[in-house]
Amino acid sequence: MDRTSSAWAALGLGRADREVYLSVLAGSTDEEAVQEQTGRETSEVTASLRLLREQGLIGSGADGGVVAGKPLLTLRRAAAHLHTLAGEILDESTRLQVLHDRTNIPERNRPDLQVLTSTVEVQRAFADLLSGTEEEVLACVKPPFLATGDFAEDEHEQLHRGVEFRVIYDPAAIEFMGGMDQFTSTMPGGEQARVSDGIPLKMFIVDRQRALLLLSDDGDDTAADDSGADDSGAVLVSGTGLVGALIALFETVWARAWDLTDPPPPEGLVVDDRDRTIISALRLGATDEAIARRLGVTPRTVGRRIARLHDLTDTRTRFQLGWRLARLTDEAQE
Repeated sequence: MDRTSSAWAALGLGRADREVYLSVLAGSTDEEAVQEQTGRETSEVTASLRLLREQGLIGSGADGGVVAGKPLLTLRRAAAHLHTLAGEILDESTRLQVLHDRTNIPERNRPDLQVLTSTVEVQRAFADLLSGTEEEVLACVKPPFLATGDFAEDEHEQLHRGVEFRVIYDPAAIEFMGGMDQFTSTMPGGEQARVSDGIPLKMFIVDRQRALLLLSDDGDDTAADDSGADDSGAVLVSGTGLVGALIALFETVWARAWDLTDPPPPEGLVVDDRDRTIISALRLGATDEAIARRLGVTPRTVGRRIARLHDLTDTRTRFQLGWRLARLTDEAQE
């Protein structure tokens, strides 16, 4: 099955449905014209037109016939719906995995938990974990940071050996590292990086078998010294059950995070002062109501502006929109 067929199958539509839709796009306005152009049986055409209506891909014309909606808008809307469903499935998989692990883990899969209480223990465990990696590292990174030596150099070596790195950064981590421009210029080649404001905890998962969970109280200033080093301990985990649940958690956050490899905003995209205010507020997680109070407009007006920016930038979430347009906003303010 090619990519086009797979995409239509994901919408619950088949080859016949696509042929019927292309016929309507080409100007066919009734079942008879569609049947003549596609060579499909009447029952097939009738069924396809019904499915296409349900998906919002076609509608009724002024003369009672059929017309095609704008493919860009309707298919993007369908894709956004599928993305939402994917997130819900990942959320459900995490909940079900936890339930499964509580009741059905075989003895050999029960997690081995080792509590590390000192910075030296955590650093040693981190170094051992990373050096023993063979295939993959999944990481969630946010301050305060663990003082572990030159992690970047170790990561470069692992990437050179073919180890895959997928890393989710908290926005505060990006700012700590010097801002987006500095961060992207020094990011190791080959690392797949995303940004999310929904990182639940700092963790490193290695080869889907072991994980290091770094524990810190983000509201406690004593959790880190002046260098940013975390001194609040960690938990070293092995065993497929609990590590599997952590992987599911990582994948949920990854799916909703902003991809740093997304293309820049469209050339020529213009934003005004209100748009800049909205973009800045989105990066901070503000609601439509809060933004509306700041601008002195209604929440509906804010919603319309955000929807327009989503369409212009092909973004799915408010967080992604705010971060993708951040550089454009900064340049406009200079």
